[in-house]
Amino acid sequence: MAKSRLGRDAFGGRENPLSDLKKKKPASSSSIAKSPGKNETSQEERGRGPLTVSIRKNLLEKARDVVYWSHGLTLAGLIENALTAELEKIEKKRGEPFQTRKGEISPGRPIK
Repeated sequence: MAKSRLGRDAFGGRENPLSDLKKKKPASSSSIAKSPGKNETSQEERGRGPLTVSIRKNLLEKARDVVYWSHGLTLAGLIENALTAELEKIEKKRGEPFQTRKGEISPGRPIK
């Protein structure tokens, strides 16, 4: 008695959780990523590097939920977009970009 392969009956009478994704157009990469500006790095400098951080579990789970329900979005992309926005906000408040650091930052927790 299945209505369709992924219809209501396939989910125990509930609405197909993917039905909204079929109706909406996926966000284009241009709506997520900004176009390069004068402070952007060249393509060679935009390589990827690993970053290991510990964040609150509830924040991590919320981020995973957003990625799960957002077609084409990855956890790395979400974090990169959020970090870029926060850095731009801090520099705007400061009134100018930060200089390139002269050395490495200390790993781990700050010493009190």
